[in-house]
Amino acid sequence: MLFRSFRHTLAYKEDLVLKPNTSAKELTTHLYRLLEEAVGTTDIDQGSHTSTAQNELDIEHHALWSDARTRHQYRTGELVAYRKESLSISDRARMALLENQLEQANNDNIRRMRQSQIATAQADF
Repeated sequence: MLFRSFRHTLAYKEDLVLKPNTSAKELTTHLYRLLEEAVGTTDIDQGSHTSTAQNELDIEHHALWSDARTRHQYRTGELVAYRKESLSISDRARMALLENQLEQANNDNIRRMRQSQIATAQADF
């Protein structure tokens, strides 16, 4: 039996996600428990796996990685869209407040200050 675990880096923070990948699929779900209960031995045949088995593991590993990547890209896209919309709503509310304050200003100095605030807000967005 061959197995491999791999690491994902997601978004701006790093998450370690170990995904078991075995040549015997029925063992995959039990691999962590089996490893915890395993005992060491020196009678291991290091050449017992074939390049075909290694290639099959590589294909399975790539499929797992590709699926995780696709799900991550979707979640990240949803988060970006939400944040953009939130920023847009906040900017519109800020501009409405500043324009309202400008309309209510009677003093020329206050009007210039409000106009400057509006220009700064437009440049920030």
